[in-house]
Amino acid sequence: MSMPFPEVPRVDPDEVKRRLDAGEQIIVVDIRKPEAYEAHHIAGARSIPLAMILEEQVDLPRDRDLVFY
Repeated sequence: MSMPFPEVPRVDPDEVKRRLDAGEQIIVVDIRKPEAYEAHHIAGARSIPLAMILEEQVDLPRDRDLVFY
């Protein structure tokens, strides 16, 4: 199975948690549908559906690490 964005590094969920717990200023973006975000999401995550990102309708910072899920 080919990955849709092969150039994007993958990070383990435990690593994301470790970095958040350490106070790193990473931005967590929930790309699921808004209903899924409302039902449950990572504390502090931003809800930005994937379609909006793919259509470049959002301006994401480039000076911090971004984690998408």
